[in-house]
Parts: sequence; C-alpha cells; structure tokens
Amino acid sequence: MAGGGNTTQERIARIEQTISELVGVNGDVQSDVQSPGSSLMGRLEAIENKQTELSELLDNLSRDMEQLAQNSSDELGVLKRAMNGGNSMDVLKKVPEPKAFS
Repeated sequence: MAGGGNTTQERIARIEQTISELVGVNGDVQSDVQSPGSSLMGRLEAIENKQTELSELLDNLSRDMEQLAQNSSDELGVLKRAMNGGNSMDVLKKVPEPKAFS
C-alpha cells in the first residue's frame, strides 16, 4: 500500500508540473504567483471577456452595415428617379448629399 501512495504522489507532482509548464510557472517562482489553476481560470475569464467584447463589436458592425445598405438603397432610388426625370446635368444637381457618408 505504501508504494501505491508514493505512485499517487508522483502522479500528482507530474500533473502539477505539467500544469505549471502550461501556464508558464516554474517551481522557482511558483510561490510568488497564483496557483496554476487560478492562473488558468484568470486566462479563461480574460478570453471570455474578449469574446463578449468581440461579439458586441460584430453586432454593432452588422447593424452599421444594414444601415449603410438601406441608405445606399434609398440614395440609389433617388438617383434613378432623378435620371428618369431629366438629363444627366440636371440629375447631378438633384442628387442629395449621400446619407451613408454623413
């Protein structure tokens, strides 16, 4: 039985060493920093926060692109109506300033 306990301790030591290497913590400075598990949790939380931030940015970008497409469509309609109602010089005078770029 004593040998089994030693094997378990060795396994635990190897697991701790592997985790320490994964998070960049070596045995010399481990006492001065967070435990490997805490460090991993901190990194996971930072990644989750960044994911949330990026998701919000993508949602905003999507809304902006939809608005740009709608404004462009509206402006194209104005341009088509203006072209159907006069010559090209008159069209240039009638076209309003683009909303998409204001």
